[in-house]
Amino acid sequence: MAEVLVFTAPGNLNVGEYVPYRRGDVVVVKEDGAPGTVWGKREDKRAWVAAGNSPESFPSDTVIIKFDDLNLAAALALMEAGTRAAVPGDPEFDDLPAPRTVRGELEVIVPDPVRTFKRVWNIDLDGLNNNQLNELNDIGYLELVPARFRQLTRNKATGENYDDRGP
Repeated sequence: MAEVLVFTAPGNLNVGEYVPYRRGDVVVVKEDGAPGTVWGKREDKRAWVAAGNSPESFPSDTVIIKFDDLNLAAALALMEAGTRAAVPGDPEFDDLPAPRTVRGELEVIVPDPVRTFKRVWNIDLDGLNNNQLNELNDIGYLELVPARFRQLTRNKATGENYDDRGP
């Protein structure tokens, strides 16, 4: 089994044309139960609270999701980087800068037609039901069955969901 640390902040964390993380991207993968695979208190809300801090003060934009029966190799594949060409109206490109005026002249910013993603695979956190979302908000941890993992995991480059062939 594997546990994944997932970025949860709304919107994107952008650096120029390179998009490090989007909501639902896997940041780190750990093998569940393996020696030395303990999450830190800034990663695991349960450890943060156990250390005497209030849940509301948890400083991270991440949650931990455990996928039953997902092997480590498949989980590590979720950290694959990649590129994708721009398509008009594509929500993956909605954060590109708009034209702006510089010294009285119009500067037109033409985006690169290819977007580089820190992670190609994305977990649709908004596809979770209310109970699961509440559990993530309350304790920052959720356990899901493999079928649910396949439904929620999508390839940003192709739009396809994860299937039994692997990511």
